[in-house]
Amino acid sequence: MKIIILLLALCGSFCCSAQSIDEIKTMAEQGNVRAMSMLGSAYGIGAGVEKNYGKAAYWLKKAAEAEDAPAQDAYGLMFVNGMGVSKDYQQAAYWFGKSARNGYDLGQFHLANCYKEGVGVDKDYKQAAYWYKKSAEQGYKGAQWFLGLFYFDGRGVEKDYNIASYWLEKAAEQGHVEAQVLLGLMYSEGTTIIKDIKKAKNWLQKAAEQGDENAKRELEKLK
Repeated sequence: MKIIILLLALCGSFCCSAQSIDEIKTMAEQGNVRAMSMLGSAYGIGAGVEKNYGKAAYWLKKAAEAEDAPAQDAYGLMFVNGMGVSKDYQQAAYWFGKSARNGYDLGQFHLANCYKEGVGVDKDYKQAAYWYKKSAEQGYKGAQWFLGLFYFDGRGVEKDYNIASYWLEKAAEQGHVEAQVLLGLMYSEGTTIIKDIKKAKNWLQKAAEQGDENAKRELEKLK
């Protein structure tokens, strides 16, 4: 699912008609890097062309080799999922690393995940925390969530509940339901940060409105 969403984002408005696809093909064949990325994405999701993961991988690789950071990340995901290429976690981590070092927030997030899980690279919580922070600082809520957890647990960083709550709140403000629940529990329990029932109810209510059953149960306890 993640790669489909990413490919849709890369494809963008160009992929809405056969005419625009023809234009993209021409531009890609002429060496336009952005067009290569879009064409690869179009093949990946079947937008204006028949879905073909082999061709998707071909064009994404072309764009990735030309240092297009989103394409590098998407190409890495192709290796994770074995779409158009053989599944290869080391290659995935390699391309996530290229994307991350080129400043792409999703590439940074996916590289951090590799370090967190030891997928394609040796497990390294310090490196995971480093790349989560890079991504979180660009506003990616998934990275903000994990960075908050790392500070909460003391993984790869010194345990610090105040910093944890800061990043969890950043994620929660963007609708990250797990962050909303954890913040609600932190404020209701008052063992890791200053107890604040009003804030606890606020975050639990937001999570409950998204259908989180745990949040609903915790809200009942606070009545």
